[in-house]
Amino acid sequence: ETAFKVFYYRCQDNEWVLDSTVNVVKPKVYPNMDSVFNPAVTYGSFKDPRDGMVYKTVRYYMKLQSGETTFIDSFTVMAQNLNYADTIIDSTTTVFNDSKVEKRCYQDDPWYCKNYFGALYTWSEALGLPKVCDSVGVADNSKCNVKLGDDAKVQGVCPEGWHVMNETEWKHFAFPRGIDASYTMLSRAVWKDGKNTNSSGMSVLPYGDGSAMASDRNVAILWLPQEKQAKEDVGAMYVSLSDSYFSIAPSYKISAFPVRCVMDEGDTFVK
Repeated sequence: ETAFKVFYYRCQDNEWVLDSTVNVVKPKVYPNMDSVFNPAVTYGSFKDPRDGMVYKTVRYYMKLQSGETTFIDSFTVMAQNLNYADTIIDSTTTVFNDSKVEKRCYQDDPWYCKNYFGALYTWSEALGLPKVCDSVGVADNSKCNVKLGDDAKVQGVCPEGWHVMNETEWKHFAFPRGIDASYTMLSRAVWKDGKNTNSSGMSVLPYGDGSAMASDRNVAILWLPQEKQAKEDVGAMYVSLSDSYFSIAPSYKISAFPVRCVMDEGDTFVK
């Protein structure tokens, strides 16, 4: 909600004098989330045993033929951003607790976490690592021991039996026939006008709610289990997509982005 003051004046002896002041509270307007998912897609479901949260899931499936050999390219992914944590922190938090999973919400408002935007994590939190790993490379500190890469399967903050969606898995959805089909992953809710169809059922939402950093550029941003080495700093990689492009880019590890989780079982994707 937004608060502001209204000042009322009256004319007295040919001069305007303050008569009264009224505090006005304008209720916050949230985006309409009715069309987040595609009703034409048959979704599965998964209940996170840690908190009972139920997520819609969608299956990537493609049959590939090489000579007389048939390959099944398939995996199951949550069709929602993960929203798990032991505790909620806000954008002013400077002291963290490695013994707990900590999340933020857009605009420090839990409504966004609960309504499909999901939780925002620093990179180390998303990968299930101590906070020190946001400031050093994983090879530089034994506490940050994790195998990274474009096809790495890191459980991180995901439930047991699931892993943080990696670059290879994102690209399977984005380039199913070798051409950019990112728009088929985008939800029909919240996004500005575009060609998003959500035919894949992935139901990806933009980063923010129309006023946060990247949503003004109408783009989704999610963490990847990858690191970006630089001379002066060590960053991490994220996937960025809109109705017109798909890219992999670096960011500071302390940035707060959401994640998607992929089921380990039945994951037969072809690199």
